[in-house]
Amino acid sequence: MISFPDGVCPLCSQVHARELLHEHIALEDPRLREAIIKLIQAYYPGWIQDHGACGPCWRSYRDASRAIYMMKSARPQNAVG
Repeated sequence: MISFPDGVCPLCSQVHARELLHEHIALEDPRLREAIIKLIQAYYPGWIQDHGACGPCWRSYRDASRAIYMMKSARPQNAVG
C-alpha cells in the first residue's frame, strides 16, 4: 500500500490540514462516494479512501462522476426526418 504524508493531498500534492483530506469524504452520500472512489481509482489505481483527497480534488471528481452518470442515463434522441 502506498502511504502519503499527513496533510498532502495524494491527488494534487497540495498541503492541507489532515482533517481537510477526510471530513468531506466521510460526509458524502454513500452511493455517490463509491462512484467517486471508483472514478478516482481509474486515474490513481493505488488510491484508497484512507489516503484522503482535498476538497477541490474531491469536488472535481464528484462533478465528473455526476456528469458521467447523466451521460449514461440520458436516452438517445430520435432523429427527426
